[in-house]
Amino acid sequence: MFPKALKRSDIASHINEMYPQLLLVIFFSGTMRGFSAPYFNLYLDAQDFSGTLIGIVLSIAALVELVGIPMLSNLADRTNRHRTMYRGIVLAYISAIFLMLAFPITAVLFAGMIVAQVCFRSTFIFVIQLAFTKLEQVGKSNFGRVRSISASGFVVGNLISGLIFSIAQFTGLFLAAIASGLAVIGLSNALPINTSDKPTDDINNTQATSRRQLYPVFVAQFFAMMGLRTGFAFWLLHFQENLGIATEQITLIVVVSSLMEIPWYNILDGPLRKHSAVWFYIAGALGFGVIWVLIGSATSLLWVMAIMVLRGPMFAMVNLSMLVHVNKVSHPRNVSTNQALIQITIPSLAALLASAPLGYVYDNAEPIIFFSICAALMVMGGGILLVSQLVSRKRKRFA
Repeated sequence: MFPKALKRSDIASHINEMYPQLLLVIFFSGTMRGFSAPYFNLYLDAQDFSGTLIGIVLSIAALVELVGIPMLSNLADRTNRHRTMYRGIVLAYISAIFLMLAFPITAVLFAGMIVAQVCFRSTFIFVIQLAFTKLEQVGKSNFGRVRSISASGFVVGNLISGLIFSIAQFTGLFLAAIASGLAVIGLSNALPINTSDKPTDDINNTQATSRRQLYPVFVAQFFAMMGLRTGFAFWLLHFQENLGIATEQITLIVVVSSLMEIPWYNILDGPLRKHSAVWFYIAGALGFGVIWVLIGSATSLLWVMAIMVLRGPMFAMVNLSMLVHVNKVSHPRNVSTNQALIQITIPSLAALLASAPLGYVYDNAEPIIFFSICAALMVMGGGILLVSQLVSRKRKRFA
């Protein structure tokens, strides 16, 4: 924590010196996930796990995630030790990976996979929120740059993974993830101790909203994430099964889609400084509804690649705007809990409820019907927040 007498001008130079190290922490956090997370299911399959058993592991992990991550975030908020909690989660993540690699027996794989899945998203939430706090310490608001660095790390991890896998299989991938995790822990002094580690002139003037005022955001996020997460669960399968796109080309689609997000995180920094992040979320949700309809109508790889270009700004708006909005309206002492609820708990609950029925639709209906339902859910989420904003604006006008 900063002493009470310490003002922004006194700490600006120190924080600016730490800025490159901060970006490295975020980047290696991304590579850690990029080297490991996309390959967990493939590793379990290579260890003779059946599809049913993998599904059971993922279901248990989702349930643990629903309860565990908000509890960890709340504990970090209560103890005011967010950096320590982040280090612990990273350590748990790479330890789980190491144990799965060193002792590939069913019990260890089962437990390790659950721990890794639960830690995967929480590492992202904690490092992003701590990075946002660091920026706010000196009045910076280039949140998009921070998010783009995280995305870049994940993309780099994915790009290099093919080469590593061809040389050292899963052992090489997981060791690379562990090395990235150790680098994160070693560089993590660049992160603030907690999310309220700000100069006192900021804390005294914090305009934080109550959680009740976030309820419309929670509801909107729930419907939007039903459409987003379920669509993402089946879109690559759709490309392969219904469009006949080869696995190698699927990898290209994933890389291109991720690359298209990165510049938009940086582009959105300027507009997000001038306008409410909520409007960008609404635009992104409505726009992604269009993306799902286009994907359901696609007939070729070329069409899909063109859609990926359009997907970039829409996904960036949905993702970055919500991170920025929750960071802005939450009190520093409960921002991690709010971020966990918005970014992890609600999407996980939405996916848990929607995956089975929409999976049935995917199996038994035309692709355009499935993706139109996903689109409708996205539009519903954006529409709920749009109505909420218009009503709120009208009330203020007549107050």
